Amino acid sequence: MAAGMTRTLESAAALYRRGFHEEALDAIENSLASSPDDGRLWELRGLVLRATGNIPLACDSLEHASLLVPLSSGGQVTLADCLARTGHGNVAICIAEHIISLANVDWSLLLYLAQVCDQCGRTDLSSELCREVNWRVPTCHQAYYDLGYYLGRERRPLPEIEAAARQAIELAPQVANYRVGLASLLWQQGDAPAAFGEANVLTETELKQLTCECCLRRLVKIYWNASAFAKSSACVERLAELEQSSRQARPDCRS
Repeated sequence: MAAGMTRTLESAAALYRRGFHEEALDAIENSLASSPDDGRLWELRGLVLRATGNIPLACDSLEHASLLVPLSSGGQVTLADCLARTGHGNVAICIAEHIISLANVDWSLLLYLAQVCDQCGRTDLSSELCREVNWRVPTCHQAYYDLGYYLGRERRPLPEIEAAARQAIELAPQVANYRVGLASLLWQQGDAPAAFGEANVLTETELKQLTCECCLRRLVKIYWNASAFAKSSACVERLAELEQSSRQARPDCRS
């Protein structure tokens, strides 16, 4: 690759990493006009388009790139994601199984791939990927929490699911969502006292930072059931704030 083209690719990639997607696309399109067979540009174009939510075009770009150059691990995972979202789950799983066999794939990509496998109905592979991350990076709390989620999807025994969630909490007690998830799990299993025991650790400040409306509604029930009315009210107030924000984002909303 010529030095000038390398600089262009690096510049576009930097724009992409900083979230300037339109600017990155403009730079890529200008470069492709003079270098239509540059596979790395096509791959980066696919990654940027996926970030903007344009799944079909992202898929086309990544597939075209794969005909020109071997895709990076990130490109392969993103292509699998796009294929899964466009109804080609079997092909996505083939890519996933190939990536699983590779060494030195970044753990964050493996967790991304676990989401893709779950979307394709292969939650067993999702769990396998999380365990692989746990083995490689024992301190990765997100992998433990995700493992608990996928174990739940597989309808594994409650102790297995709870153990994974508690490991995530032990590694990152500051992540409120992990404790919310565990409290929700215990509540759904009918263990209201244990659910409240977990939920009650959360401060009102932490509750007012939550963004998952389903979680907040469940917490309202958990706190109300335990007569913890102050925290229940904090959750109700947070739900009202989120609803107001949603209405401001959608001024034509009539609901």
